Formats: sequence, C-alpha cells, structure tokens
Amino acid sequence: MDGIQSDLIEVTEIDSDQIDPQAYDLYDEYCHGDMDRREFLQRAAALTVVGTISGLAMAQALLPKYAEAQTVSFTDKRIKAKYVIL
Repeated sequence: MDGIQSDLIEVTEIDSDQIDPQAYDLYDEYCHGDMDRREFLQRAAALTVVGTISGLAMAQALLPKYAEAQTVSFTDKRIKAKYVIL
C-alpha cells in the first residue's frame, strides 16, 4: 500500500504531473488571497475527475501539511542563538 488508510477511503500520493493545471491556478488564487480556503476547496471539488483523481484530491495535494512538519528542539546544538541590540 503506497498511501494512508483511512476509515472509508485510501488516500494515495499524487505526483505533480497528475495535477490538473486548473488546480494550480485555483491554488495560486487562494495563496494570493483572492479566495478563502472554503471557496478554494469547493471550486477544486468541481473540477472534472481525471482518471481516478478528483479535483479535490489534487487540491489537497497542493496544500501544505503542517502537522507533518519536522520540529527542531530549542536545545539543538546546530542552532547558534544570539541577542541583537538595536
């Protein structure tokens, strides 16, 4: 299995070449503040299904996954902190 198993559906990874250019255009509008998240997802869901990938799945693939981001401990030896006095 190459995806994440949920209760109802299997979510697979989507490659950038599988994403419709219209989904990129919608994401661009969303990022630049021309629409809110709800409108972005609604409009993306209205995109035609390409093979087995829906417009909503393509939109979800474009959104950042903040919960999966790596965190760095404040005691990490690689971080060199210093004070700046203005």
